[in-house]
Amino acid sequence: MKYFVCILGFITFLYSYGMADSYPLGDTKDNLQTYQNPLPSSVIQDFRDIIEQNPKIKQLQLEINSLENRKKAQSKWNNPSFNLAYNSANIQKPLLLGTSDMQNIAFGLSQSIDLNLKSLAQSKVTNVEIEIKILELKNLKNEYMLNLMVSMIESHKNKLILESIKQSLGNLETIFTSLKKSKKFNPIQAQKLKVAEARLKIKQNQIENALNNSHIAISEIDFHKAPQQDYKTDTKHNSHLIDTKYDLFLFPSKEAQDIIMHNTQNDDFIPSLLAQNLELQIARHKIVLAEQKLVFAKKSTLPNFGMNLVYMSRADRSDLFGLGVSVPLPIYGKEQRTIAEAREQKLAQEYGYLSVENKLTHSTKTLLKKFLLLKKNLSVIEENLLPANTAIIDLYKHHSTSQAEGFIEFYNALNEKIDTQILQIQILSEIAMIYWNLQILKGEIL
Repeated sequence: MKYFVCILGFITFLYSYGMADSYPLGDTKDNLQTYQNPLPSSVIQDFRDIIEQNPKIKQLQLEINSLENRKKAQSKWNNPSFNLAYNSANIQKPLLLGTSDMQNIAFGLSQSIDLNLKSLAQSKVTNVEIEIKILELKNLKNEYMLNLMVSMIESHKNKLILESIKQSLGNLETIFTSLKKSKKFNPIQAQKLKVAEARLKIKQNQIENALNNSHIAISEIDFHKAPQQDYKTDTKHNSHLIDTKYDLFLFPSKEAQDIIMHNTQNDDFIPSLLAQNLELQIARHKIVLAEQKLVFAKKSTLPNFGMNLVYMSRADRSDLFGLGVSVPLPIYGKEQRTIAEAREQKLAQEYGYLSVENKLTHSTKTLLKKFLLLKKNLSVIEENLLPANTAIIDLYKHHSTSQAEGFIEFYNALNEKIDTQILQIQILSEIAMIYWNLQILKGEIL
C-alpha cells in the first residue's frame, strides 16, 4: 500500500510534467522562420502609429519646417528702406518751404547690396542643418523602435519565465502532496520545500513587476499614462503591442541565428554598417556644416554695401537728388576671428567624426563577440544540458522510490530542466536584442 501511494503521487506529478513539456520554447522555435525577414507591414504600421504620436517626434518635424522657412528667407536680400525727411525747417514758419535754399522735403530709398552672395552661402548652411535634423528625426524614430522592440522582447521573455515559475510551483505542490501521504514523511524535507516555494513566489513577484515595467516603457514612448492595474489582475490593460501576435518576430529560430552569424562574419559587414549608420551620417553632415560656415565666414569679409537714393522737393527752387554709398570698415578684426572660429569648429567636427566611427566600430565588434558567445552557450544547452536534464528525469521515472529524499531529488531534477529552459529563454532574448541593436546601427528598422 505504501508503494501505491508513492506511485500514485508520481503518476500525478508525471502527468503535470508531461503537460509542462508543451512549454512554448519548442513551438516558438518552429514558428520563427520569418525572424530574419522584414517585419510584416501591419506590425510596422502599428509601430509607426505609436511613434508618430510622440511629441518629441512632432517637435523635431516642426523644427525641420521652421528651418525650411528660414532657408527660404535667408536666400533673399534684405528689404529696401523708404525714408521721408523734412530738412531745414524754419522754426517760425515750419510749413513754408521757401524761406531758405536748404529747405526741402526729401523722399529716399536705401538698399543693402550683397556683393559676395553671403545670403546664398547662409542658406546653404541652413540647408545642411535641415539635412542633419532629418537624420536626427530618423535616428530618433529608430531609437524609439528599438525601445519598443526591447520592451516587447523583455515582456515576451518574462511571460515565458513566469510560465516556468508557475510550472515549478505546480511541480512543488504535487511533490509536497505526495510527500505528506508517504509513511516516511520527513518534516525537514517539507520545510525545505516551503523554503523553495517562498523563493519561487518572490521570483514570480519580480517577474510580474518586470512585465509591468515593460508596459510602462511602451507607454512612455507613446505618451500614454502608466497603467494603474497590477499585472496579476489584468494583463490586457496596457499597450496593444504586448500581444502574442508579435511574439513570432521576437525570438530567432536556429536557422535565423545561422543566417545572422553568416551575415555578420563577413569582412565587409562592419564597413557596410558604418556606411549606413545614421549617427555617423549625422557626424559627416556636421563636418559639411562646419565647412559651409567657414565659406560663409570668408564671404563675410566683404561686407554688404548700402546704396542710398534721395529726392528733395523745394518750393520756388529747383528740386535736388542725392546718391550715397555706405560700407562698414573691417578695422577691428572681427571677421578674422569669425573665420578662425569656423576653422576650429571644422577641425573639431572631423575629430568628432573619428570618435563616433571608433565608438561604433568597437560597439559592433562587442555585439558580434557577445553573439558568438551566446550562440555557443545556446548550442551547449540544446545539445548537452537539456538532453542530460531529460535523461536524468527519465531515470527517475523508471527508478521511483518511496524515500522522502527521492521526492526532493526528483523535484530538483525537474526544476533543473526548468532552470535550463529559463536560461535558454534568456539567451534567446539576448540574441534577439543583439539582432535589433545591429539593425539600429545599420539604420534599417524603419
